[in-house]
Amino acid sequence: MATPTGSTSYTVAAGGPIVHPGMEALTIAPICPLSLSSRPIVLPPRLTVSIWPLDPEERSLKLWADGTLARTVLPGQRVDIRMAYCAAQFVILRENYSFYQSLREKLLWRGTRIPYDNPYR
Repeated sequence: MATPTGSTSYTVAAGGPIVHPGMEALTIAPICPLSLSSRPIVLPPRLTVSIWPLDPEERSLKLWADGTLARTVLPGQRVDIRMAYCAAQFVILRENYSFYQSLREKLLWRGTRIPYDNPYR
């Protein structure tokens, strides 16, 4: 799961969408799913997503969170995930920052030059 800020690394690496930083959304992208019907999804920002083992004998459900070690989610336990109510503030070190120009450079996209006049373009 990721917010738009995390979408350009974590969910893209798992085959999920790139989400514009001006959007309020949560993304879920299954990592190496065993089923072809497991697809990435974009959800409204104030939704709570709950995760728990479906099998009462399941002991291998692992939860990884950014910057922490994996934890086992045991039968009877539930993990609730939701966006924080306050937004993180980031410092942009470029004078003419463009989200799309950054994508173009980092993902080696080709095409028309994108102007730098709006930080959310």
